Amino acid sequence: MQHRYVPDLGDFSKFAVIDALSGQGEDRTALIWYLVDPHEVGDHLNNDGKHTNYLDNDRVGVADCHPELYKRFQAIHRTGEKHVGVYDRHNVLPKTDYFPEPLSYDGRPLTQRQAWRSGWLGRALEVVGRSDLVVLDPDNGLMGDRLSIRSRSAVKYATLDECAAFYAGGRRSLVVYQHAHRQGSAWEQASGALQRLGDRIGSPREDTFALRFHRGTTRFYLVVPARGKVHRLRQRAAAIIDSEWGARGHFSMID
Repeated sequence: MQHRYVPDLGDFSKFAVIDALSGQGEDRTALIWYLVDPHEVGDHLNNDGKHTNYLDNDRVGVADCHPELYKRFQAIHRTGEKHVGVYDRHNVLPKTDYFPEPLSYDGRPLTQRQAWRSGWLGRALEVVGRSDLVVLDPDNGLMGDRLSIRSRSAVKYATLDECAAFYAGGRRSLVVYQHAHRQGSAWEQASGALQRLGDRIGSPREDTFALRFHRGTTRFYLVVPARGKVHRLRQRAAAIIDSEWGARGHFSMID
């Protein structure tokens, strides 16, 4: 996540997913931003975060899918503020806690980065203590096996070990943002990511699923329900597909 993404269409889809999977606030949620600086990760020259026209003219047709959330995002858009803290101040989703500490290796020697990141994780885990649902929002999604956690670009990913820590042996449901890429079909990408995630944290593949958002840049929300919450989370996800979100082709589910 980057401050400049506030309040773009991707963020709107993210908050819609959180609202639905939490049962409209029935379950307490923690959102771990995985906040990075675009200059540090070499993204500052691209146009990411500028997809906010939907809040002036809803040509993509999302306002009717969640009118109240749309109004809250419009209010944020009018402020012109580009900072993740605005979601908390505007109480966009009640019963949601946020961890906004930046994930940055800037100025940290290679030999110190893993230890610093472990400390960052520990501070994030303090926020999720009361949570039923934990949402991880890294820039790119799950870290691949070939990338070192000490690499500068590693801040754009969540590691499988971090996912396991947040999942806490099935005590909490877990949602992880996953950016789509060009290798393989959408089903292959989402299914492969879910398999890797489930294998590491100890959740059967048949319990997991992904919600795919089709507008703008294709993205997935990988969902691993807590122990005993599989049916509940699947029902809530199905409600998204059965609503205007699904009818208008904005979301689909991948098992």
